[in-house]
Amino acid sequence: MRDLARYAIVAAVGTSAFFVSQYLSPASSRETADINCIFDAEDDAIPLNVPNSRNIVKKVEFSGEMTGRYTDKEAGVDLWHADGEVRFEGVSQRMSGAIFLTTTDEVSGLMLYRDRYPHQAVDLWISTLNENRILDWDKARAYVYFEGADAKLDHPFVYRCNVTKSR
Repeated sequence: MRDLARYAIVAAVGTSAFFVSQYLSPASSRETADINCIFDAEDDAIPLNVPNSRNIVKKVEFSGEMTGRYTDKEAGVDLWHADGEVRFEGVSQRMSGAIFLTTTDEVSGLMLYRDRYPHQAVDLWISTLNENRILDWDKARAYVYFEGADAKLDHPFVYRCNVTKSR
């Protein structure tokens, strides 16, 4: 019985040392970066009305932190998870989602959505979409719409983002 307790203590100490070393060692999954984006409605876009309001969204600002980097070498992009806040027409919402960066840290695609459940009609979404309304690469244009929108492609916004890596 004493031998079993001794092995249990050694195993516990070894396991603890392993997890502490993993926590303290640098790993790509622990990398972080800050992102700031500005989305401006294109001049010829159909106006995006805030649900239950007369306000029209012409500019959206997003700022947040990116974590959980995953590199897809075949596609030549890094996929990050983003958490942050979006501001538009005096409203702010928590958002999260995916940000795709090129090897030069340029945003090549994104999908951001309201960080809560259940979702409501006033919950904003921002995505780079193709003509079939499917997530796709686009370094210059994103679509801004509200939860449940049928006409997601009616509201194109040009965007620019600044990414600052922490390490």
